[in-house]
Amino acid sequence: MDSVKNYIVRELVSIDSEAIVAEAAIKMEKEKVGSLLVTKKNKIVGILTEGDLSRRVMAKELPPLDTEVRRIMSSPLISVPSDTSMPAAFLVMIEKNLRHLTVTEDDKIIGMLSMKGFGQYYTDKFYKKK
Repeated sequence: MDSVKNYIVRELVSIDSEAIVAEAAIKMEKEKVGSLLVTKKNKIVGILTEGDLSRRVMAKELPPLDTEVRRIMSSPLISVPSDTSMPAAFLVMIEKNLRHLTVTEDDKIIGMLSMKGFGQYYTDKFYKKK
């Protein structure tokens, strides 16, 4: 019950690396997600997060209609295997200053772990009646 595979979001949302930042922000809002996997020729090459939008676009006053996702995405992805414990994954996220972590099985991304997953984990572990 303590492994990350129990707390991931398996419905991954992606965007092409050549898409513009405004399109990415609209997609995040529409899909109600805080990050998008970034693809190039159907291969995952990075991640775009709300933090990337605020720190790399808004704070630097880049034009969202003229800036491609590839220019501001985070790469390479930081991943953990699906059998990683939640405390170990949390330490990775703290050490790397991340709010989203991809989760893999057999070298394939199977889901995304976010801070929301940790909220659920700690609720399950410490507050739910057994």
